[in-house]
Amino acid sequence: MKFAFKSLVAAAALVSMGASHAVTATLTTTNTVTDSGWTLHDMSGTGRLTFSDTLISALNTAAVQFETVAPADLTAPKGPDGKYLKGGAAYVNAPVASLTGNFDGTTLSVTQVVTSGGAKQITIKNGATLGAGFLVIENLTVDLNSKIIKADLSGGNGFTSVQGYSLWSFETLQGPTTFSVPNPAVETVFNVDNALRGLFFVDQTDGLNKFAQALNLNTTGRAALKAVDNKLSTTNKDPVTGQAAGFGWINSTITVTATPVPEPSTYALMVVGLAGLGFAARRRAK
Repeated sequence: MKFAFKSLVAAAALVSMGASHAVTATLTTTNTVTDSGWTLHDMSGTGRLTFSDTLISALNTAAVQFETVAPADLTAPKGPDGKYLKGGAAYVNAPVASLTGNFDGTTLSVTQVVTSGGAKQITIKNGATLGAGFLVIENLTVDLNSKIIKADLSGGNGFTSVQGYSLWSFETLQGPTTFSVPNPAVETVFNVDNALRGLFFVDQTDGLNKFAQALNLNTTGRAALKAVDNKLSTTNKDPVTGQAAGFGWINSTITVTATPVPEPSTYALMVVGLAGLGFAARRRAK
């Protein structure tokens, strides 16, 4: 989640101001991270997976219907012919659940973003299927170092559920992935947009087999899905990069607040100052 999901901004590790080595931390929507001079808190964000035109064509070919997997939400409008509309009209919004990053005391480098929820695809017997089926894709984990997006998958027709399946790789990432804390330290709200573009199966053969089994696709359905996973496509274009879009793109918007924490020496000076004021007051009283 523009998304990304490099998106993933201030990931959670603004820790240890002035530290001599990098530290790693994870920030969720409910926790705070405090270490050596900084507290990270109030993390929020969303990742939007927008379906490419060729993916929409494949969904229409198999007459796929959708159900939302909370806490994500789905937008998939249809035209008068009952088919899903193209042009970026269909997408899934999923809240960001956690961010992970490395901080060396000055610069934060985001390494991973996790979202919650997803969507369930449902099929019935038609010209692209052998019968009914379903496939749930949820809880994406975006690894910015490996450029791989993992997901939890479950489905019908004897499909074996798998967590953390290496589903897609992404071709390009737009937006910043490193951030510098202010000096002198002041409370800072990081707002960052990122985009992951060009989503393709990590393993096309295994990906096609898993989707085909769960959704009960026949040769027509498989061919439509394979056309989506084509890095050489000249028709399935990303509207921003002009390159092959694959399954689509992920845009993310994330916010994290970093609040400086007074150093121990600052507290010591405050104590000395208060003690001095008390001593001066006693002398005046005499």
